[in-house]
Amino acid sequence: SFSRYLSALCAIGKWLLETSLSECKRVEGDTELMEGVDWRNDAIAQILQCSDAMNGDYWLVSGTGGQEAANASQALASMLAPLYGPYCLCRVQMSCLEEHFMVKEEADLDEIREEISAFGLEEEMASAASLGRLNVIASMTTLSGMFQQCMPKLMALFDSAGSGSEMSPEIAALLEEARMLLLCAGHLLTDDCVGETPSIPESVIHACQPGSGIDNDA
Repeated sequence: SFSRYLSALCAIGKWLLETSLSECKRVEGDTELMEGVDWRNDAIAQILQCSDAMNGDYWLVSGTGGQEAANASQALASMLAPLYGPYCLCRVQMSCLEEHFMVKEEADLDEIREEISAFGLEEEMASAASLGRLNVIASMTTLSGMFQQCMPKLMALFDSAGSGSEMSPEIAALLEEARMLLLCAGHLLTDDCVGETPSIPESVIHACQPGSGIDNDA
C-alpha cells in the first residue's frame, strides 16, 4: 500500500543518514576516508527526489482530489515528513565534523571541488525542503529546537570575540552549525524566485493560518 511504501522510504532514509553520520564520526570528519559514502548519498538523493515529486503532485497536496487524495496527503505528512528531522540533524552534524577536521588539519578543498560540493548541497537542500513542507509545523519545530541548542553557544562566542580568540576547530564547527541551520531554514521557508516575483510558498502560508498549530502572535 501507499502508506507502507512511505514508511519504508522513511525507515531506509533514516538508516542511510544515521549510517553516514556514524561513519563520519568514525573518521573524525575526514570524509575522504568514509566507506560507502557515495552510494548512500545517491540513495538519499533518490529518496529526496521522490518526496520532491510527490510534494509537487497537485492531486496529492491540493486537497481537491477527494477523500482518497486527502488520505494520501495525510500519509505523506505523517509517514514521510518525519524523515526531515533526521536529515537536518545528520547533515548539520556531518558538516560540523568535516569543518572541524579541515581547520584542525589546515586543509582546504580546491576551488572546483568546493563549487561542486556547494552546488550539490543546494540541490539536496531544495529537495529536502519539499520533504519538510509535507509537514511544515513539525519541520519548523525541529529547526527551532536545533536553533535553541545552537544560539547560546553562538552568543557566548560573540561575547568573547573581543578577547581576540583565534579560529579553532571548535569555533569553526560552531559557525558551520549556524550556517547549515540558516540554510535549512532558508530553503524550507523560501523559494528561489530568480526572474519571478518573490512569494511565500503556499504550504508555509497554509501552515501559518489561524488554527494551524503555530502561535501567530509569536
